[in-house]
Amino acid sequence: MMTQTPESSAITTHELRNQLGVLMLHLEIARLQSETLEGEESLQAALKAASTAATQMSHLLEAPHLKAAESQPFGVSKNSLNYKPLALSPWLTEQVEMMIPACEKAGVTLSLKVPNQPLSAMADDMGLTQVLLNLLKNALEAFHTPSHNPEAARIMVVLSSSEPSKAVLSIKDNGLGFSAAQAARLFEAGVSHKANGSGIGLWLSRHIIEAHGGSLTLQSEGLGRGCTACITLPIFVA
Repeated sequence: MMTQTPESSAITTHELRNQLGVLMLHLEIARLQSETLEGEESLQAALKAASTAATQMSHLLEAPHLKAAESQPFGVSKNSLNYKPLALSPWLTEQVEMMIPACEKAGVTLSLKVPNQPLSAMADDMGLTQVLLNLLKNALEAFHTPSHNPEAARIMVVLSSSEPSKAVLSIKDNGLGFSAAQAARLFEAGVSHKANGSGIGLWLSRHIIEAHGGSLTLQSEGLGRGCTACITLPIFVA
């Protein structure tokens, strides 16, 4: 049986809470809409979210990348993830569609644009899903503040290729954003600018993406100016 260090236990706790949070959002929406024409669609989304959450929890509790070995202080390495060819557009479409009911309830428009040509990456499906859901939840939570309530709240997810060898996934919102001072510490473990944040999500997300040979950046023009998260991944060609 795997023995977890305090660091890996914190990661496990954060990611389980992340998955269960998404699940609870879908179930609450399904409850509210159960007597409407939208009820069946919402229940389908809730069931899909429940399945994803269960799979994620199993992966998190058993995955070797949660071992904080001395040679891997952050517990995530290229050799510790389960890589398989992943078609990015279908994967991304499925994850975004799962988040639409939660966004609609919050009054946020969530849109997706994918390229006509297929893009694939050699990726750990569960790891990338953890990262994507964390970034989408962060974007949605950027509107949960009395100090910033735009009339047309929106999150735009775009998949493209900047060059023949790289896929680019951007998540852009017009939410609260962040200051230059906050930007300097966004990816530090244990640092969060949210009232109930753990400071684990972005830190872990960057290490997962870097283990894929990619990069994760966040940009904002300042408080009240929104945020753009950008993931790059090497394109896989069979």
